[in-house]
Amino acid sequence: MRNPIQKRIQQRPNTRTLRIFGVPPQVTKDQLEADLLKLSNESSQGDLKLSLVPANDTQISTVTFPREPPHFTECKPGQKISLNVEGICDQLVFDCDFFGMTPLYSATEPTVDIVAMTGLAGHAFGSWKSPGKSTMWLRDFLPLSLPDVRILTYGYDSALKGSTSTNSIQQYSR
Repeated sequence: MRNPIQKRIQQRPNTRTLRIFGVPPQVTKDQLEADLLKLSNESSQGDLKLSLVPANDTQISTVTFPREPPHFTECKPGQKISLNVEGICDQLVFDCDFFGMTPLYSATEPTVDIVAMTGLAGHAFGSWKSPGKSTMWLRDFLPLSLPDVRILTYGYDSALKGSTSTNSIQQYSR
C-alpha cells in the first residue's frame, strides 16, 4: 500500500519550465501563448504560465507547461534547442539552464530592480517554485504585490561536483 506522499508524487504532472530567447519585440504575450499552446497541444491558455519581458532589442520569455511537450524533450541541461514557431519567429531558442540574467517581470517604468540569486546546488527558476507546481513565486505572485518593479533571476552553474548527497533542507533542520 502506498503512503499519501508517494501517491501525490505519482499524480503530479510532469511540469516543465523553459526560457525562450529571441522573441521579436512586436509579439504580444497573448500571441506567444496562443502559438505555444498549438505547439504543445494544450487545451486552453490557463494551462500555461508565461512571462514575456523586454530585453534590449528583443524579448525573453519563461513558459511553464503543465505536461512536457514532445518538442522539448531534447532540451537538457547544457543544451539549447531552436524551433520555428509559426507566426512568431523563424528560430526561437529554448533552454532549461537559466544561466545568466533572466527577466521575469518588468513594469513599464520600474522604480527598482529585484535580482534573485539561488544558493549552491540551486536553480535560477526551480529554486523559487514548489516541485510539481506550475506557479513560480517571483514570476507569478510578487508582481501582484510590487507592480512598479523589475524582477530578474540570475543563474549560474552551482552544482556541487562529485556530491552524492540527497538530503533535503528538512532533513538538515532536524
